[in-house]
Amino acid sequence: MPVHGWFSTPIYIHDCEGGDYEVIQEELVEVVNQLDFDHNSLFEGSFGKSTHKLNTEGFGESILHNYNCNNFLGYLHNHLIEYLNQIGSDETSYLLKESWFTETTEGQYAHQHDHGAFDVSGVYYVNTSGEDGNLYLTNVLSNLSSNYIYDKVINPMEIPPKNGRLLLWPGLIPHGTRINKTDSRRISLSFNIQFLRDGFTLKTTKST
Repeated sequence: MPVHGWFSTPIYIHDCEGGDYEVIQEELVEVVNQLDFDHNSLFEGSFGKSTHKLNTEGFGESILHNYNCNNFLGYLHNHLIEYLNQIGSDETSYLLKESWFTETTEGQYAHQHDHGAFDVSGVYYVNTSGEDGNLYLTNVLSNLSSNYIYDKVINPMEIPPKNGRLLLWPGLIPHGTRINKTDSRRISLSFNIQFLRDGFTLKTTKST
């Protein structure tokens, strides 16, 4: 009997351009310029310790709401709905539970981790050279203690960063970033989204 490669993973990619990009860029850069960044002790996991830095103000909250980033919030909403449409979901009620900025400089990276308590996670690139460390997403099998037997079928998907690039994926997907081997400063915006369901209480662990 043949082995079948079933269960595809829905990954959404959109490159913001033109006037929308300029408006969103101005909004987000203004916020970034007001923030301090530092290492966070929560970023330790079984795959190693992340070395990138996070905004120190309001981590675990939604920095987008704290700074009224309404242009980006509208953009994100539109593309979240498009993502849902493409996977056949008619859900519209959700909460942006967390959002934060990440600074990654030379020699820094994010270890492999997931945001398993959340329905959708994502990232938007605010400032990148495009060569300062790919995002990689891998098969959920990589979280198994026996993952070594699946080495040949859990090759990660590598996605290069690009200014204005938005990515959305299921929160349980393991992911991380490659080491920044350049002298550029990458700034990315990450977020976690939860959809509202009757009788459901979100039990979060601090996500990375």
